[in-house]
Amino acid sequence: MASISRSHIFIFLLSALLFLLYIRFPALLAMHRTETAPLHNCDLPAKDIIPDSYIVYLWPGTTLAQHKAALLPNIDLDRAIDHVMAPILDGGGILYRATLDETALDAVRGDRDHVQLVECNRLKQPSAMGVDL
Repeated sequence: MASISRSHIFIFLLSALLFLLYIRFPALLAMHRTETAPLHNCDLPAKDIIPDSYIVYLWPGTTLAQHKAALLPNIDLDRAIDHVMAPILDGGGILYRATLDETALDAVRGDRDHVQLVECNRLKQPSAMGVDL
Protein backbone atom coordinates (compact mmCIF):
# COMPACT_ATOMS: atom_id res chain seq x y z
CA MET A 1 0.00 0.00 0.00
CA ALA A 2 1.38 3.39 -1.00
CA SER A 3 1.93 5.93 1.71
CA ILE A 4 0.46 9.39 1.41
CA SER A 5 2.70 12.24 2.48
CA ARG A 6 1.59 15.22 4.48
CA SER A 7 2.28 17.51 1.51
CA HIS A 8 -0.13 15.48 -0.66
CA ILE A 9 -2.82 15.76 2.00
CA PHE A 10 -2.19 19.49 2.35
CA ILE A 11 -2.42 20.06 -1.42
CA PHE A 12 -5.63 18.02 -1.60
CA LEU A 13 -7.25 19.91 1.30
CA LEU A 14 -6.16 23.29 -0.07
CA SER A 15 -7.55 22.44 -3.51
CA ALA A 16 -10.83 21.29 -1.98
CA LEU A 17 -11.09 24.50 0.06
CA LEU A 18 -10.47 26.69 -2.99
CA PHE A 19 -13.04 24.73 -4.98
CA LEU A 20 -15.64 25.15 -2.23
CA LEU A 21 -14.93 28.88 -2.01
CA TYR A 22 -15.34 29.20 -5.77
CA ILE A 23 -18.65 27.31 -5.71
CA ARG A 24 -19.99 29.31 -2.75
CA PHE A 25 -18.61 32.76 -3.69
CA PRO A 26 -17.82 32.92 -7.43
CA ALA A 27 -17.92 36.73 -7.34
CA LEU A 28 -14.80 36.76 -5.14
CA LEU A 29 -12.74 35.38 -7.99
CA ALA A 30 -14.54 37.30 -10.73
CA MET A 31 -13.95 40.68 -9.08
CA HIS A 32 -10.18 40.47 -9.30
CA ARG A 33 -9.50 39.38 -12.85
CA THR A 34 -6.32 40.53 -14.50
CA GLU A 35 -7.82 41.70 -17.81
CA THR A 36 -9.14 45.21 -18.28
CA ALA A 37 -12.67 46.28 -17.45
CA PRO A 38 -15.08 45.78 -20.36
CA LEU A 39 -15.88 48.73 -22.63
CA HIS A 40 -19.56 49.04 -23.62
CA ASN A 41 -21.49 50.97 -26.30
CA CYS A 42 -18.40 52.17 -28.15
CA ASP A 43 -19.47 50.32 -31.29
CA LEU A 44 -22.40 52.71 -31.82
CA PRO A 45 -22.29 55.11 -34.79
CA ALA A 46 -19.84 57.98 -34.20
CA LYS A 47 -22.70 60.49 -34.44
CA ASP A 48 -24.26 58.92 -31.31
CA ILE A 49 -21.14 58.99 -29.10
CA ILE A 50 -19.58 61.93 -27.24
CA PRO A 51 -15.84 61.76 -28.08
CA ASP A 52 -13.56 60.93 -25.13
CA SER A 53 -16.51 60.95 -22.69
CA TYR A 54 -17.07 57.84 -20.57
CA ILE A 55 -19.28 56.57 -17.75
CA VAL A 56 -17.25 54.52 -15.27
CA TYR A 57 -19.03 52.00 -13.01
CA LEU A 58 -17.21 51.15 -9.78
CA TRP A 59 -17.68 47.86 -7.95
CA PRO A 60 -20.20 47.99 -5.07
CA GLY A 61 -18.39 48.99 -1.89
CA THR A 62 -15.61 50.82 -3.74
CA THR A 63 -15.15 54.49 -2.93
CA LEU A 64 -14.10 57.08 -5.48
CA ALA A 65 -11.13 57.90 -3.23
CA GLN A 66 -9.90 54.28 -3.44
CA HIS A 67 -10.16 54.32 -7.22
CA LYS A 68 -8.38 57.67 -7.52
CA ALA A 69 -5.58 56.52 -5.21
CA ALA A 70 -5.02 53.40 -7.32
CA LEU A 71 -4.36 55.57 -10.40
CA LEU A 72 -2.05 58.14 -8.78
CA PRO A 73 0.53 59.48 -9.52
CA ASN A 74 0.15 58.73 -13.25
CA ILE A 75 -3.51 59.71 -13.71
CA ASP A 76 -5.23 62.57 -11.84
CA LEU A 77 -8.98 62.04 -12.14
CA ASP A 78 -9.94 65.28 -10.38
CA ARG A 79 -9.66 67.28 -13.61
CA ALA A 80 -11.25 64.55 -15.74
CA ILE A 81 -14.40 63.87 -13.70
CA ASP A 82 -17.30 66.23 -14.33
CA HIS A 83 -20.16 64.36 -12.63
CA VAL A 84 -20.45 61.72 -9.88
CA MET A 85 -23.62 59.71 -9.23
CA ALA A 86 -24.45 57.79 -6.08
CA PRO A 87 -25.49 54.16 -6.50
CA ILE A 88 -28.82 53.97 -8.32
CA LEU A 89 -29.87 50.63 -6.82
CA ASP A 90 -29.32 49.19 -3.36
CA GLY A 91 -26.06 47.30 -3.45
CA GLY A 92 -24.90 49.12 -6.58
CA GLY A 93 -21.67 50.97 -7.07
CA ILE A 94 -20.77 54.61 -7.66
CA LEU A 95 -20.77 55.88 -11.26
CA TYR A 96 -18.93 58.86 -12.65
CA ARG A 97 -18.67 60.66 -15.99
CA ALA A 98 -15.24 61.77 -17.15
CA THR A 99 -13.35 63.04 -20.17
CA LEU A 100 -10.46 60.61 -20.69
CA ASP A 101 -7.72 60.43 -23.28
CA GLU A 102 -6.51 57.02 -24.44
CA THR A 103 -3.82 56.76 -21.74
CA ALA A 104 -6.25 57.65 -18.94
CA LEU A 105 -8.92 55.30 -20.34
CA ASP A 106 -6.43 52.41 -20.38
CA ALA A 107 -5.41 53.15 -16.78
CA VAL A 108 -9.03 53.36 -15.59
CA ARG A 109 -9.96 50.11 -17.33
CA GLY A 110 -6.86 48.46 -15.86
CA ASP A 111 -8.00 49.18 -12.29
CA ARG A 112 -9.97 45.92 -12.01
CA ASP A 113 -9.98 46.02 -8.21
CA HIS A 114 -12.26 49.06 -8.38
CA VAL A 115 -13.74 49.34 -11.90
CA GLN A 116 -16.57 47.04 -12.95
CA LEU A 117 -17.07 48.43 -16.48
CA VAL A 118 -16.67 51.52 -18.64
CA GLU A 119 -19.27 52.79 -21.09
CA CYS A 120 -18.87 55.27 -23.95
CA ASN A 121 -21.07 58.28 -23.24
CA ARG A 122 -23.93 58.64 -25.73
CA LEU A 123 -25.62 61.75 -27.06
CA LYS A 124 -29.02 60.05 -26.79
CA GLN A 125 -29.61 58.23 -23.54
CA PRO A 126 -32.27 55.51 -23.46
CA SER A 127 -35.33 56.67 -21.57
CA ALA A 128 -36.66 54.87 -18.52
CA MET A 129 -39.92 54.25 -20.38
CA GLY A 130 -38.22 52.50 -23.30
CA VAL A 131 -39.12 55.28 -25.74
CA ASP A 132 -36.42 56.41 -28.14
CA LEU A 133 -35.59 60.08 -27.55
